[in-house]
Amino acid sequence: DSQHQYKSRKLYTEMEMFVPVEDSRKAIEDYVAWIDTVRDQHDPAVSVSVMVRYVASDDIFLSPMSGRDTAVLSVIVAGDRQQSGDPGEFESFSKGLQGVCETKYKGRPHWGKVNWTRLTGQSWENQNLFLREEKTPEYLRRAYGEENWDRFQKVMQRMDPQGMFVNSYLRERFFANEERIQRNSVIVE
Repeated sequence: DSQHQYKSRKLYTEMEMFVPVEDSRKAIEDYVAWIDTVRDQHDPAVSVSVMVRYVASDDIFLSPMSGRDTAVLSVIVAGDRQQSGDPGEFESFSKGLQGVCETKYKGRPHWGKVNWTRLTGQSWENQNLFLREEKTPEYLRRAYGEENWDRFQKVMQRMDPQGMFVNSYLRERFFANEERIQRNSVIVE
């Protein structure tokens, strides 16, 4: 029953990347190839799962499924009943997945889960990662489409013209090049 399941639950850390369904097989193959390059750095005592699910397209501006049927590639690092998965293992496997998906398949992150979108162009030591060249807002504009990106920006401008509700997460990903947001935002961490 649910009471028993709750008491025996384990914590975990998860991240997801969304790629066009037609690219899912190749994205999975590329991720598996990447895993093979870092296998000797993996702690075999840590449980890492990679899963795939499929979601139909929608018409929400910055939804990961916007305008395309989508394959969701998830990486989960299991913990125990007291703490979530190993942070080092999670960072390695999730950055690897995101690197593969972003550089080759217009991958989109899950906005409510850990993602490394803002780290583009930085050096990730001791990891064989793909790094895209463009800055985060430019990448997201291309990944979601110019029309969706522009519509989202117009709504943000209309609803929050001073950037009062823009926190560091949004600033890094959406407004890195906008002086209005950098200058006027209240920093909420």
